Amino acid sequence: MTFTFREVNDEKTLKQIYRFRCEILCYEQKVFDINNYPQKEESDQYDPYSIHFAGFDEEGEVASYCRFIFGSPVGYPAENNLKFDCDNALFERDKVGELSRIYINKKYRSLRTSKVLFEPIKEFMSQKMYENKIEYTFGALEKKFIRLLQMNKIKYEPIGKAQDY
Repeated sequence: MTFTFREVNDEKTLKQIYRFRCEILCYEQKVFDINNYPQKEESDQYDPYSIHFAGFDEEGEVASYCRFIFGSPVGYPAENNLKFDCDNALFERDKVGELSRIYINKKYRSLRTSKVLFEPIKEFMSQKMYENKIEYTFGALEKKFIRLLQMNKIKYEPIGKAQDY
């Protein structure tokens, strides 16, 4: 199985990404009500301040996705929706970003394939953080995802207690 990875910034592919996100958030995870998304596309106020990165399978279907939000004048999803154990004012605003909407298509969620799909995301996002001088990232993570980070030797330090989000 072959995957291609790229930064997504054209409107047609972004719509494909938003449909992929809607599938996961409305149908799989049931986080959002599909009736609020008549176009079946999930996007939010943070997308204009994001770099979007995706992996595509041989048929052009989204296999993996992540966005990197930085320089957002509307804040970040984690800081706008969660309570931290520390004062987030301690972080220099121009050095903070958030990785979010990190998803792997359910067809490819085996341990082996997830690693193949996750590694390019990790490399791309690390490069974008370096290029934009981002030193810290916020994020709301599920326990399963924290395990994936640990397996991939990515440092993660909680700055708040587990919360529903």
